[in-house]
Amino acid sequence: MFISILSELLENYDKYGIHRLNGLKVVYVLLILFTVNLVYTIPNPYFYYFYIPITAMGAEVAGETVKAKYWLLFCALIGSITAVFLFHITYSYRLFFLFCAFFLALFLYLGALRIKNQMLVIIPIILSLAIYSLLYGSINTNFYAIINNGITTFIAMIIILAALILFPQSLYFRVWLRAYLLLLKQILGNFLLIQENKEVEIEPVQGHLIQLVRFANMLPRKLPIFTILKLNLLINKLRVISCAADQKIIKLTPEMLQYLIYHLQKLIVCVENEQPYWTSDAGLSEEKYLQNNMLLSKIVATWNNLCLRI
Repeated sequence: MFISILSELLENYDKYGIHRLNGLKVVYVLLILFTVNLVYTIPNPYFYYFYIPITAMGAEVAGETVKAKYWLLFCALIGSITAVFLFHITYSYRLFFLFCAFFLALFLYLGALRIKNQMLVIIPIILSLAIYSLLYGSINTNFYAIINNGITTFIAMIIILAALILFPQSLYFRVWLRAYLLLLKQILGNFLLIQENKEVEIEPVQGHLIQLVRFANMLPRKLPIFTILKLNLLINKLRVISCAADQKIIKLTPEMLQYLIYHLQKLIVCVENEQPYWTSDAGLSEEKYLQNNMLLSKIVATWNNLCLRI
């Protein structure tokens, strides 16, 4: 019973599986770092080899594409290495240190605003790591020690980037599939509300669609990307219909509405089981199926095509 309650809480908190995927990624990277350290015994590994790189992984999760994730992580680590170096070089000269910290923060924020707003995510990470590094002044006793510690972080960055390149990007498909399933359920819920002449909630549907589009951009090219993007477009059209039908913008007869609800329920079961949905199984001919709703037939056909190719 406790496990079922915990599982339900986890599903409500992380309904797309994004946090679980990011957690798995961090554990995977940490194990790689542990393995390398076990073989080569890196000096003073805690802060510069483990803490800075793993904390910088917080920038990676903000990327909207795989390349953006790599770029944000790279910038966060290079920025942290530079900031830590400057802070330790100038810390003995307190007035100069204050000016250095101020102008570094100003330079980072102005640069992030000029380049891309998403870069703002890495600025607090860089500055907090640089400030926290001052607690480890005992292992930065001279210029060469500071350089060596910076090289240690740089090596960790190379290891992490190599590990992330080898990380199975097909796992992003599981997140996309969850978002697709939740969107189907939300659309079905909208049609049920319309059937009962109740108001449709639009905001949750948009949330599912955003995740659907976002993770479609992260899928590896070995997957049928064109089919997935086509499914995104088709499901968005059905979303629009489910949002506008109660406002009489798009007219649906009771028979058409019942038909949509019936087949959406069947399709959702098939998506949950990750299997194709053949209309003949529903006791309806393919010709009648196409005549009743061309859009839904395209969604089913595209889903069946996707199932056959993955």
